[in-house]
Amino acid sequence: MFHDGFTLAAAEEMLGGDALPAVQALVDQSLLQVVETDATVRYRMLETVREFGRMRLVDAGAEAAATAAWLGWATRYARVEADRLFGPDQFAAMDALGAEEVNLADALRHTLTTTDPAGAVDLLCGL
Repeated sequence: MFHDGFTLAAAEEMLGGDALPAVQALVDQSLLQVVETDATVRYRMLETVREFGRMRLVDAGAEAAATAAWLGWATRYARVEADRLFGPDQFAAMDALGAEEVNLADALRHTLTTTDPAGAVDLLCGL
């Protein structure tokens, strides 16, 4: 679901608190790449692997649930970080929003094609 990669915290929010074994298994099978940044570790999936995974979600009838979980993560993330922009943690919030900018923009594009104005506002405030 994450076009621009994800953090372990995002995976835990999507999969539950014990996402590390699943993420590590994908890394061990070379299905996820580990990218270290100054601030954190991100996991990225090659586009072809991600599209294959999306087809498997469709086949399993789980695409709607995965999309809803991803949008839920994106709107919560944007809301929390946007709120931090007006306090003493504003620089950390800007860094956090910058790290997820592509994923949040993807979520916004998806939200604008549906009828979720509240989600769109949360994402716009974060972006």
